[in-house]
Amino acid sequence: MLLVFISSAIILYLTFAGGFYLAKKGVNPKIIPGGLINTDVNKPENVDFSLFWDVWNKAHSEFVGNLDDQKMVYSAINGSLSALGDPYTIFLDPEINKKFQEEISGQFEGIGAELAERNNHLVIITPLDSSPAAKAGILAGDIIDAIDGKKAVDLTIDQAVDLIRGAKGTTVTLTIIRGGAVKDYPIIRDNINVNSVSSKFQEYNGQKVAILKISQFGDDTTELVSTFADDALKNKSQKIIIDLRNNPGGYLDSAIDIASLFMKDRVVVKERDKTGVIKEYKTTVTAKLTGIPLVVLINNGSASASEILAGAISDHGLGMLLGEKSFGKGSVQTIDELPNGSALKVTIAKWQTPNGTEIDGVGIKPNIEVVMTEDDINNNRDPQMDAALKEVTK
Repeated sequence: MLLVFISSAIILYLTFAGGFYLAKKGVNPKIIPGGLINTDVNKPENVDFSLFWDVWNKAHSEFVGNLDDQKMVYSAINGSLSALGDPYTIFLDPEINKKFQEEISGQFEGIGAELAERNNHLVIITPLDSSPAAKAGILAGDIIDAIDGKKAVDLTIDQAVDLIRGAKGTTVTLTIIRGGAVKDYPIIRDNINVNSVSSKFQEYNGQKVAILKISQFGDDTTELVSTFADDALKNKSQKIIIDLRNNPGGYLDSAIDIASLFMKDRVVVKERDKTGVIKEYKTTVTAKLTGIPLVVLINNGSASASEILAGAISDHGLGMLLGEKSFGKGSVQTIDELPNGSALKVTIAKWQTPNGTEIDGVGIKPNIEVVMTEDDINNNRDPQMDAALKEVTK
């Protein structure tokens, strides 16, 4: 999933069960049943793992079937992290981590939909624009009941993603719950190339309006939006609409840079770490677009970094929010790469809007609520964009 990430070059060694790693120079490995070594490397002194190893040894000596030691290790790590109660703190085994890296690079094979866990359900955060999921009729907020007949309630997010992902041209069927109705959606997988930014310029009510669509906050987003800002000024745009609908988030730095185009010397977002210390992130780049009337479109697929941008614009009174309440992901994760190609994605902080409001699990309400219905989508109507054009040019 593309969320708010703060990249880290620091490699952390997972301490669970002492760390399951190959012997290092100068270390005499202790071998136990199953062939694991270095079970005491990096082991915390105040934690007793004897019960774990008792269970491990009994399983190896008594279980009638075949055991996969590596899968057991990965499952043990995931089990320990699940005890934290945070769906965004997860262990990525080498295969899942590879897929994750493909996703954040913007190129992968699948259906193009972001998932999250909410109230013990797997929920569609957003179908990416022009993705197979979007073309098949999948909507933000849809609840996944089953994947190819396998009940989603029995799956973790990682397991669900693994079932949904697949080679181009193959089909996956999602059983979706929407408004109490249950329906199967066959989706043909394809290459997913995520374009983070698109824009257009048009006249409405005799005024020049620049429309900026940000699909995610990636490596190239700041540069592309800066180019948009230059084009908007050259075009002498009088009004701006930022479309953050179905934007699942991305990099924190990118959201801050883009917010900085619309404000000068202000706080964009606040971050509260595990000790309660609050850090302020202020504007970073030249404010090229200050003073231009602004409307920001959001919906329940707008999450994470997109909520940071919307919250900053709203709190500083720089524009109106229009559409539907945002998703409500107010946490920050860091990705720590591990030696064997795996990684740890861990929540390190909660973020707040400039006014100090935490939105995790709550979301941001628009100033003007305009609902997009399934009928609107099926008939290529966009009442939210229509309302935004009217609002920004009135």
